[in-house]
Amino acid sequence: LPQTPTAPAGAPENAGTAGTPAAPTPGQSHGATAAAHHPVPAAQPGEAPPLSTQPLSTQPLPLFAAAPGTQSSGLPSLPEALTALAQADPGAARQATQGVLPQPNANMGAAVLFFLSALRGGDLRGWLGDRAVKATEAAGKGDALHRLSGEFSGLSRQAADTPAGDWRQVGIPILADNQIAELRLATRYQQEGSAGDDDELDGEGHRFVLDMETSRFGPVQLDGLIRQQAIRLVVRTSGTLPGSIRQGITQVFSDACQAIGHDAALTFQTGTEAWLQLARSDGGRLRVSRGQA
Repeated sequence: LPQTPTAPAGAPENAGTAGTPAAPTPGQSHGATAAAHHPVPAAQPGEAPPLSTQPLSTQPLPLFAAAPGTQSSGLPSLPEALTALAQADPGAARQATQGVLPQPNANMGAAVLFFLSALRGGDLRGWLGDRAVKATEAAGKGDALHRLSGEFSGLSRQAADTPAGDWRQVGIPILADNQIAELRLATRYQQEGSAGDDDELDGEGHRFVLDMETSRFGPVQLDGLIRQQAIRLVVRTSGTLPGSIRQGITQVFSDACQAIGHDAALTFQTGTEAWLQLARSDGGRLRVSRGQA
């Protein structure tokens, strides 16, 4: 997990202190490669881009609920805890939801990194902030918060206890329309040849797989490899993405890689035959297979 960055703009005061061309036919790949040889200045190490430049909303906060299909989330108490916080301290709740929780917007990347770095510390206060915790406890609504704190610490221990070279998986909470959904992120450091001859992302480097559900295109899988000064990414969807969407993804990916001085290689795959599926074995280790999403 990444080192703890500076808390993003809008985060609670004490947060973060814890230790695309022609469409491919189904089943085929279509490559779109962009090289970045002239990096532009990036953010300094340990600094996250601001999550928002807009003032926090003063509208009343509705109650929160888990999105359908996320009952197995690693943080099942999060919706209840946020609802309790909104009732105890609406201002702190706005800071937590608008400044900390990842949301599907241009600043989601910074919020995801902030969550992962706070998870590395294992302390809920490092994510939601001290004010949120104290306000909820003072209002006598600390039960859900205490359960959430235990779940948060458990996710942190699970990641820390994973042997080197094994897959690590974490559920990242995403707030959309006052519902908490989940992105499933799996990472590992893989050695040359360990991914298999049929794996287009074989090679030594940091491997990541991100699974998400979209309202417009259904399930989407991002499979990537970061090695030396290059990032290779495969975008998998069950159906063909429109050309304009593919071109937009290609441009965003190329720009992001250029900003950090990395070459970019992007491939789109249609169909579910090559999807990576991660499941835990009887011993608790994550195993990878290919097949239907």
